[in-house]
Amino acid sequence: MKKTYIKKHTGFNLLILLLLFINAASLYGEKESNSLSVENCIALALKQNSEIMIANEDKKIAKSKSINAWSSIFPKISLQSSYTGIHSEIQLQQMAPLADIFSSLVSSNSNQDFNNSILPEQFDAYTLKLTASQILFGAHVLPALNAAEYAFNLAEYSLLNQQNNIIFKTRQSYINILKAKKLFDLALENKKLTQNLIKQTEEMVSVGLSARSNLLRLKLQLHTISQFSLSSLHQLAMSQSQLNLIIGQPINFKFNTIDIKTKDIKAYRQLDPDYLLETAIKNRPEIHIIDYQIKLQETSIAVIESSNLPNIFFNGSLGMANDELNMNYNEHKDWNISIAGQWRFIDGGEVGSRVEEVRSLINKLKEQKLAVKRNIELEIKMILNEIELNIAKMETAKAEIALASENLSIAEEKISAGGITNLELIDSQTSLLKAKTNLITSNYDFEIIKAKLYKVININEKDILKIKKQSIAGTN
Repeated sequence: MKKTYIKKHTGFNLLILLLLFINAASLYGEKESNSLSVENCIALALKQNSEIMIANEDKKIAKSKSINAWSSIFPKISLQSSYTGIHSEIQLQQMAPLADIFSSLVSSNSNQDFNNSILPEQFDAYTLKLTASQILFGAHVLPALNAAEYAFNLAEYSLLNQQNNIIFKTRQSYINILKAKKLFDLALENKKLTQNLIKQTEEMVSVGLSARSNLLRLKLQLHTISQFSLSSLHQLAMSQSQLNLIIGQPINFKFNTIDIKTKDIKAYRQLDPDYLLETAIKNRPEIHIIDYQIKLQETSIAVIESSNLPNIFFNGSLGMANDELNMNYNEHKDWNISIAGQWRFIDGGEVGSRVEEVRSLINKLKEQKLAVKRNIELEIKMILNEIELNIAKMETAKAEIALASENLSIAEEKISAGGITNLELIDSQTSLLKAKTNLITSNYDFEIIKAKLYKVININEKDILKIKKQSIAGTN
């Protein structure tokens, strides 16, 4: 009995420990969730961004209109029933049409003659009808259905275009945050070094081993660095707020960013402009948007011209009408059928003028499509030039860092031996800071240029490797 109790007690304790572990793990997970990668931010933006949500609603509206257009070719059938009770001669006189119905009912159901001037004090009318309407022929139907489909496709590509823009804006803002953080950290590091130099120089000035102008120059350098760090901090806050707006979070939402490592830089120098242009024209939503706008205008021409073509409609009803509640159809049947046609063969030039107006709009859209293609070609050329220039900047900055680091090491050795003044050491540190700043700027600018390339071609970042391999193969 005691062993059983011990086993139960031990099992209970293990269960408590397990629950505590799970709770701690969940808390740790919540803490870690504050770190968002650029992919996480893109996923949030595509889900929560206001412009994306509006485009999604536009797509839903277009889908509803498409369904509504299709409903026009199906018959409309409805069931109607009514009861009318009149209990005074005055009301019957005011309701002359009902009096006529009553007269026809009485004369048909009996051999009595009915005089409208002699009305009963009470009259009841019951009706039950099944009505139907259907278009039998209409030249506008098929173009209207096509227009609804094109409008839905247009909304879909508008959503894709909005997504492409938001992905670029998200990536750009995220990279700007990383760049501002790196520059701010570099400014703080240089600020500490300069403050130490100021202390050393103050001691040297007090014993007459250094001129006071050196100290003033160092303090000016410190103010410049402080201003640079403040500017970096301000840029960091602005980029963070901008990114929060894009991903649909409150402006003050805080999270930790994950650094992006620049890889495979040389491969970007070998991209084939012609292959990139072909891929961009195939993928860019703007091209498809204009294509569907042209199709919409072409279908509108067909709809306009259909107004001068025959249209045939069917309407009918089948039911019963009686002065008492009786479901005997053979005695009280009430039905009607009508087929109506319309054909306008003279319009005074209205249709022709409207068609010419739409054709001009189509020509404008075609010219706009050519302009978009030219702009895409220009964007690709500019991006490839930016890639070449930025890679050169990175290589130059790395060489500058190597040279400035070597000069700083030499300056530190000489100053410890009393061979140079603090000014030369300050110059060496300033050169190293400038080179590091150039490298940080060029590294993250290169990532922004890559993001522009993804946007222009409208592909995912993972697919750029395939594009690179295919374009490189095309140049060999």
